[in-house]
Amino acid sequence: LERRYPDSRPTSLSEQAAAILKGLNEVPWATGDVDRGRVLFERLGCAKCHGGRRSLGPDLTGVSKRFSRADLFASIVDPNRDISNRYQTTSIETTAGQVLTGLIVYESVDGLLLRDAEHRTYRVEATEIVGRHLQRSSLMPEGLLRNTVSQDLADLNSYLQGL
Repeated sequence: LERRYPDSRPTSLSEQAAAILKGLNEVPWATGDVDRGRVLFERLGCAKCHGGRRSLGPDLTGVSKRFSRADLFASIVDPNRDISNRYQTTSIETTAGQVLTGLIVYESVDGLLLRDAEHRTYRVEATEIVGRHLQRSSLMPEGLLRNTVSQDLADLNSYLQGL
């Protein structure tokens, strides 16, 4: 297969991310369209975690003023690169044998509330917790931009610039 279809070799996520970051200089940034960028933002599922009162990810208002374009896209293609403590995920093991992973949205001496990537919220009583492990990963999925083209990146950037 590799000899017959040399260009169809699957690439690893890190190779895909590196290719996207390397290609940022070739993106026609000036041609970005805000409306297409908004549609892409919603289609990729970004709005689910970066908008509204129940947001699991950071507020992106003014994000283009806080980060360079290269840093912003690096964070998108490699969401585990640099995670704020506020957004680090925690895995909770329960006495029932469940492992729940998400963000702790509330905690007291009686227990905690954990919200997962699907926005499901779990209440776990303190007496039910067997183990608790801070993860070195983000709830943001990897590979969000793997099926995008340069114009998509320009559109997404235009949308993010306007937030």
